[in-house]
Amino acid sequence: MKLTYRYKLRPTKEQNATMIEWLNLCRRQYNYRLGQRLRWWSETRTPINSCPLNVSVVPVEKIYQDIREFRVQVRDGRKLGKDGLPITKKGDKHPNIVGGYVQWSTVQLGDLKNTKKLFPEYKKIHSQVLQDVINRVETGFSNFINPDKNGNRAGKPKFKGLHYYKSFTYSQLKNKHISDNQVDLSGIGKVDFVQHRPIPVLEWVASKLGKRVIKIDPWRTSQICCSCLNLVPKSLSDRWHSCPCGIEINRDENSARLQKSVGLGLDLRKIAPPRERSLPRTP
Repeated sequence: MKLTYRYKLRPTKEQNATMIEWLNLCRRQYNYRLGQRLRWWSETRTPINSCPLNVSVVPVEKIYQDIREFRVQVRDGRKLGKDGLPITKKGDKHPNIVGGYVQWSTVQLGDLKNTKKLFPEYKKIHSQVLQDVINRVETGFSNFINPDKNGNRAGKPKFKGLHYYKSFTYSQLKNKHISDNQVDLSGIGKVDFVQHRPIPVLEWVASKLGKRVIKIDPWRTSQICCSCLNLVPKSLSDRWHSCPCGIEINRDENSARLQKSVGLGLDLRKIAPPRERSLPRTP
């Protein structure tokens, strides 16, 4: 099942220039963060029982000299516990080094504020876009050093040259940011796009939850009893379903139960013959 669909953007000249600038800055940030990971990996990797000649072993006191042992949370976390309070709170300390291994993802995410101080042009980029750069480095490097279930590893991640960093991501974009064939991108503005097909939000949410969306034919689901499957004619104004079998429920609830049965394989056309009806022609 597809989880990603492409829609063509139609930005203005100013918006297009902003996007190009963001892509170039994100590419520079990606290469810098990847260089950090590769340099630390090349200086510290060595087998337990030997010392290969192609590795420059760095003294232990220099390995962690630029990495803080703990990071302090500056605001309450967004995730809430069962009591309705944040799971992580302002002032909590989290280790940056666990078992001798640097938690590079959190270290580099926390270092983004220093990047914005040294290079003010990064302040223009939305925080989600910059955080996604770090996540891309983490994904590529993790696939390189950690084998999959078959024992295979991905190739060594490479630096991105000009025109090879082609996208940026708003990880928390929601439906409220999309309206009238426009998407509201923070820092860029409302950008027109060609909506050549409906945005499959329901299918995407269901796939994340491990569920499946089944499209059904709603034919006569409001006229047939969900209990005995007998035909109970009703007009559009009748909102109550009353059947001789004894069931008395709201019309919409009866339809919902029947639609669930149809989704599980019930064929209503084999139970009730199609009703002949004449529709007025559209002038």
